[in-house]
Amino acid sequence: MNISTDQVFLGWSLLASGIVFILSFIFLTLMFTTRTLPWGPMNDISHVLALVLILPFMTAYYNELRYLQPFPALAALLFGGLGIGLVAYTQVGLVLRKIEFALNLRQGAFGAGLLGVAFIINHIFGKGLIPDGLNWLGFTTGILIAIGIPKGLFFGKEEQEMTTGKLDWKSANPLAVFSVLSTFLGQILLIILVFSIGFHLV
Repeated sequence: MNISTDQVFLGWSLLASGIVFILSFIFLTLMFTTRTLPWGPMNDISHVLALVLILPFMTAYYNELRYLQPFPALAALLFGGLGIGLVAYTQVGLVLRKIEFALNLRQGAFGAGLLGVAFIINHIFGKGLIPDGLNWLGFTTGILIAIGIPKGLFFGKEEQEMTTGKLDWKSANPLAVFSVLSTFLGQILLIILVFSIGFHLV
């Protein structure tokens, strides 16, 4: 699978990812506003599906880069696949009640951070595969999402408090607040990115 030969399929895959991401955000909003089922599990599963729909594009990126930049191409594919796999494992585990919510936040953030690292690598070494404007958008998105790695390692408690509305903003660690807000902005940029590249390819 290559960007040059499969661009229509890849474009529709990314557009589908963007649509599912929006649905996931809607389910997330309903989950916190109604505090009732089934919005939480629907948010978890739809978020995983949206990430899985990015995999064909990441595979195509790898196929384009592996001859010129074999090590970065492989690293990006491994980081991206591992990140998506960790998020999927965590979200499904939460739906099946095999994983606690606090652990879900930490592992999910770390997995998303790995995906962010993959985006950074691809958009550094993959210049020319997509327009420069979208390349910079992908690079910025990657940086913001990659902050999920330190957030998952060090600031899970603060994210849980912020998520449940129990965070004391005055006494909160500024780095924790920065990391949580940065990754949230990164998720928004990710939606913009998949729609932008999707429309470009189709």
